[in-house]
Amino acid sequence: MLLVPIGFGAILINIPLAGLMEEEGFLRTIYNMGVANEIFPLLIFIGIGAMTDFGPLLENHKIFLLGAAGQFGIFLTLGLSSRSW
Repeated sequence: MLLVPIGFGAILINIPLAGLMEEEGFLRTIYNMGVANEIFPLLIFIGIGAMTDFGPLLENHKIFLLGAAGQFGIFLTLGLSSRSW
């Protein structure tokens, strides 16, 4: 899923005399808005989460409890890491 955009970007970058990565170029603008501000990893994370199928999770209660325990572990880790010692 990620190799097609990566390959397309590699082809765009290597077009001679196009100036796509110059200071006011199209790809430089996308780079500054998405990569430098770290928006693209967030969008990828949200996109993969939106494609998740929760049907099997809701059908089997044991798996549901494992998912809940995983979420609890994430919030516990976040709470412990943000605590100033």
